[in-house]
Formats: sequence, C-alpha cells, structure tokens
Amino acid sequence: MGDNLIELKKLKLSDYIKMKNFTATKEYNSKQGIYFLYNKHKELMYIGKAKNIGCRIMQHKDNYKTKIHYCYFKYTELICPADRDIYETYYINKLKPPLNKAKVYLYKSQYEELRYFSEYDLIKKQKLKKEIAWAYNCINL
Repeated sequence: MGDNLIELKKLKLSDYIKMKNFTATKEYNSKQGIYFLYNKHKELMYIGKAKNIGCRIMQHKDNYKTKIHYCYFKYTELICPADRDIYETYYINKLKPPLNKAKVYLYKSQYEELRYFSEYDLIKKQKLKKEIAWAYNCINL
C-alpha cells in the first residue's frame, strides 16, 4: 500500500533547539504552530501542534509519564488553526514518528511498545529482533 499523500508546501523549520536548558520565554510563548521532538540522536520521535509553543514544549520536557527523553525540538509558526491541524496530520503520516498515536493513518504507531522503554531497553529489543530474524532465516534456508 502506497502512502498516496498529496504534497503540501514545505514549511521552513527552525534549527535544532536543545531542550535541556530550554525555558518558555515570551518569545516562544507568543508563537503558534507545529513542533517536532527528537531524541539524543536527532531521530524524530513525535510531532505536535500548539497555540503556545513554549508552554507545550515545557510540558513535554517535564513529562515523566514515559521513559522517552526528548533532547531537541524544531518548530514552525502557523497562525491559522486549520493550517496547524492539516500540517500536523500531514507530517505525522509523511515522516511517521514512532510516538504519535493520534492522526496516524498510513502506518502503525509504536507508542504503546516504546513509551515505557528506556533507550537502553530499546537497543536491547532491536538487537533481539535482529537475532530472531537471523535465526528464522537460518531455519528456513
């Protein structure tokens, strides 16, 4: 099954911003748009939208419900609520971040299996999957 997504105008994103020392200043609190959250390897993990980007990033930074630690983010300003919704949905399905669970139409979200694993656990799990695939291939030769 192909993605069959229409192409939307590409948005200009900010540079990577480190979350470690980020504080929601007046500059960020006045911005509306969509944001992209990344792990320490700058791999995209989540996409969201916000009326107040600074406040929303702080909520993700201080979220201890999951073991996923976001280290960087990017954002783009979108004033119109309809544009924010359209572009958020578009980029979720185009870029397929593993931790989005809403608005996922073209792929299977990994949210449930990833949210309680530390990065070390995820690396172990990936190695185990590779070993199982290798063993399976050996059996079926």
